[in-house]
Amino acid sequence: MKVAILMLYEGIGGAEIRTLKVLRFFPKENYILIMPKNKKLTLIRNIKKYLDDKESLDIVQTAYELEDFYIKHHINYVNSAYYFAYGRYIGKISKKLNVDLLYSIDHYNTGLWLGIRSSRIKWSMLFQQYQQ
Repeated sequence: MKVAILMLYEGIGGAEIRTLKVLRFFPKENYILIMPKNKKLTLIRNIKKYLDDKESLDIVQTAYELEDFYIKHHINYVNSAYYFAYGRYIGKISKKLNVDLLYSIDHYNTGLWLGIRSSRIKWSMLFQQYQQ
């Protein structure tokens, strides 16, 4: 089984750190990390600045680059169409990469996941509940 692991967020949070640590032990031939190019470049800078972690840096530097992705915080038709189209694009790339499952640690706009689902690729995501 081959898994595409999607990272859309450029920050260094708990989910990103845990995912990168797990990938150190996961067989490289069984996964491909996929990231938008703009998020990948920012994450590389953040790893160098805050983590100083060569293994995580190597994993991110070898990630497959998607087209740039921009988070749009206004909920309206235009943004929903953007998220839906980007989700379909992610699904299309996942199929091109011949993966069996798309796994994501990010849970953005519903439109993104509707787009991914419309591509008919099997997917799963980490959902973290935040308590305040």
